[in-house]
Amino acid sequence: MSQPMFRRAPLAVAILSALSLPAQSALIDEEAAPAFVVHSTAQGYSISSYDIAALPNRRVAVLWTEHQSGSSFPDRVLLQRFDHQGQAVGDLLTLFEEGSLELIPSSTVSLTHARLAADASGNMVATWGMQTGPLTSVCDGDAALVRIRANDTVTGLSMVHDEQTLTDGGHCYPSVAMDEDGDFAVFWRHETDDLDRYMLRTFLANGTPLSDHVEVAEPSINLAGGAIAMQRDGTLLVGWQNEQSVGQEFLLGSRYSLAGEAQDDTPFRLDNDAQEGFSVFQRDPSLTADQEGGFVAVWAQLTPLAADEGDPDNGLSVRGQRWRADGTPGDSLLAGGRQYNGSNSFSAPGVGADTQGNLATAWFYRTPDGQWDPTATLFNANSEVIGEAAQPFVEDPSTSTRVRDPRVAMNNQLIAVAWTEREASNNDTELKVRIFPPLAEPTRSGGGGGGGGPVGPLALLILLFASTWRRLSRH
Repeated sequence: MSQPMFRRAPLAVAILSALSLPAQSALIDEEAAPAFVVHSTAQGYSISSYDIAALPNRRVAVLWTEHQSGSSFPDRVLLQRFDHQGQAVGDLLTLFEEGSLELIPSSTVSLTHARLAADASGNMVATWGMQTGPLTSVCDGDAALVRIRANDTVTGLSMVHDEQTLTDGGHCYPSVAMDEDGDFAVFWRHETDDLDRYMLRTFLANGTPLSDHVEVAEPSINLAGGAIAMQRDGTLLVGWQNEQSVGQEFLLGSRYSLAGEAQDDTPFRLDNDAQEGFSVFQRDPSLTADQEGGFVAVWAQLTPLAADEGDPDNGLSVRGQRWRADGTPGDSLLAGGRQYNGSNSFSAPGVGADTQGNLATAWFYRTPDGQWDPTATLFNANSEVIGEAAQPFVEDPSTSTRVRDPRVAMNNQLIAVAWTEREASNNDTELKVRIFPPLAEPTRSGGGGGGGGPVGPLALLILLFASTWRRLSRH
């Protein structure tokens, strides 16, 4: 949120509150709804993956996969919508159930790595990985996608790849992004006997493939999952982890058109070459569309051998980089940092943005004594930290319960964070969400990703009167 040029008069503040678009400097304030439980597992199930997407009308959709290691109960992919107060909207949708469709030649399928994207009308695309056998790091299965219309119609269940073209190897770690009109793209890892590849494929809103299979990066070995973001006009940014040399792991990125055509001559470092030296490890990229056609990349970084003990580079940090629409670098971001002692760590961060350039990023910090601190940092359009950096996103900031990476969804109407908590003694898992007020300022028209809605002429006149009265009262 851009910093105001003057303090708001009390009347102006009251009007903004009535419009349900409060300006804020911290996630936890009197406007933030409490966290709520989306789903609690039972009967030996665990939540193996999850994601969240911001929808119009101050709603969110939550996607998750349930995994059961035995054969008594099937793995499932589920989706539920919620309003900004955490109340369920519509029915719980079962998008896929193990054994309901023979998508891959296996009697046992483990579902994981669910990802979700939405367009400006509330239509969605969900993707997930399907491994043959138990959940492992082996990429030996397939990746599926399905479209969910705003009216809850589920259609287009298929593989992310053309089985007549890519006939060998495994497909895993899918990520998905969607533009304003519903066109979408999927980015995933394709593993063969010799090398791993990152693949990209784009689709029209009706599910018709638009591009062929695009091999994004040079084949390598032991590739991790990647990330993707899409602008409102269909321009794409993909990002992935790449080992430059022994002791160096940097994140690379590349831009593409909706037709799958590369917009850059070669992949580029997502950190704009800002982090140098031996022993730099960047991991877990998260991408989002930014203002004016740009993008933002956020990642977790470990630099255990940095020399200056007082420097946040020495150890753990969550960092980011803005990229403009023309591919030139914008501002660099430091969301938080900690000294590294060998037993503490950061989870993968999540990031979201609104159309005015405000950002929210969240992660968990694992303390040396095994506690988990939920942490978030807000940035305005000028890349300045709003309030305090690394602030908690729940009131009880530390927990010994096992938690997983927070996923962030954001538009001009809300900010939402999803995460899971699991007791160490069993697999029983709770998927939780917390929804916060937006950072976006009110505008004359709602546009832009379900923006804040119109501000009436009377309200604008009252705001003008309030600010004029305040100035005159000073003289």
